[in-house]
Amino acid sequence: MLGTIFGLSCERLSASTVPIAIYNTGVDDSGTFLSTGDVDPHYTLTMGDAYVAYGATLAEATGQSLPLGWPIGDRYATSGSAQWIAPNADIVSLRGTDSYTYTTTFDLTGIDPNTVSLSGMYSVDNYSGGIYLNGVLLPGTSSTDIFQYTYLTSFDITSGFVNGINTLAFEVDNSPAYVTADSPQNPTGLLVQLDGTGDPTPEPADAWLVFAAVVAIAIQGRRARSKGCRWFGIKS
Repeated sequence: MLGTIFGLSCERLSASTVPIAIYNTGVDDSGTFLSTGDVDPHYTLTMGDAYVAYGATLAEATGQSLPLGWPIGDRYATSGSAQWIAPNADIVSLRGTDSYTYTTTFDLTGIDPNTVSLSGMYSVDNYSGGIYLNGVLLPGTSSTDIFQYTYLTSFDITSGFVNGINTLAFEVDNSPAYVTADSPQNPTGLLVQLDGTGDPTPEPADAWLVFAAVVAIAIQGRRARSKGCRWFGIKS
């Protein structure tokens, strides 16, 4: 019986990792792409909603001498599982410069935060002011490259998680470097793809099974000693 308990304990404590419900930019709850112009339900800006972005329309391309769809599909990095989001869906209409903070949350209830691993790739227009997990800046995630929107940058997080709700924030800085009176367009945006896993938090029953297993080992050891045996062999 005790051996059975010990075996059951090992089986339950070696449970597989589970995925974390965290979302890429520009997708719905099932991971399907939202339509351009939709509000992203998983990311918010400090000033309000974030929208699935679209580039220059036919009218904008004609009236402002821009490539159709610019800069999306023309200059921006792309992803097969995420879409660009921005303060305005029509990013060609954006003017001026500013810093934007996009925030998403994820729930680790039922998951041991010490076992969580989160990895991802992101791109920003123009450059990253940093990624923040629960308000703490992640080292190596800020940049001064104003062309960061042309490529994806990878990152990995293995610490700093807490029980329950966690926040992940992306600070995006929009540069005025190429804004002129003749070319006032200054689009900005964020593209993020994420993946995370963690181990389930042990249930109370598992703790009892661990205790039972320890007791089983102690009893077996005592019986072996009482018969003149060592734990790992017989006395010669």
